[in-house]
Amino acid sequence: MDKQVEDIRLQTEKMLKNEKLKKMKEANEQMDALNEVISDLEKQNLEASSRLQDLKGLIAQTKSKEGVDDPELYNHLKKLEAQAKEAEKELKEIEEGSADLKKNRNELKKAIENVEENPDNFTPFQIDALITNEDEERTKAFVLLQQSQAATRNLEATINDLEERIGASRQAKGLYDTIKDLNEEFQVNCKEIKDQLATLPE
Repeated sequence: MDKQVEDIRLQTEKMLKNEKLKKMKEANEQMDALNEVISDLEKQNLEASSRLQDLKGLIAQTKSKEGVDDPELYNHLKKLEAQAKEAEKELKEIEEGSADLKKNRNELKKAIENVEENPDNFTPFQIDALITNEDEERTKAFVLLQQSQAATRNLEATINDLEERIGASRQAKGLYDTIKDLNEEFQVNCKEIKDQLATLPE
């Protein structure tokens, strides 16, 4: 009887150990997946921040050049300055969310390491709870990644639109300058003809 009890106990411990190993493998896989999304998020945030700086620089440059002689473009630049501030605020919120995400990730990583070092102190249910938390954090990371990607696309579209407006403004100014030069040349020619006519005998 004692041997049967001992056999059952050993079998139970073996099953429990195997179950824990299986769940720890899943927990580590989830951590790898979470790290991958966070890495993508960090890269995307850097790209979004770079596009924002590009836009702000283009706005400042255009205000001091093409915007000086183009009131319509200048007014558009003022609107873009407000949009850039909103984009900066949005990116800051995403960065703050990313920081919280990394903090939570690090805490989960420590918890997993603790389970690996002291497996007897934890139940499969507790490991399941870690896996669930990892999945929730990965979902948050995906949402932030999508927000950062959308912000980047919006900034790129704004930059492209502004570059087209700058090109149109330059063409318009070029045409204006050409007409102005032709008019001045015409005035000079008219004066020369008038002066020549004045020298002719009556």
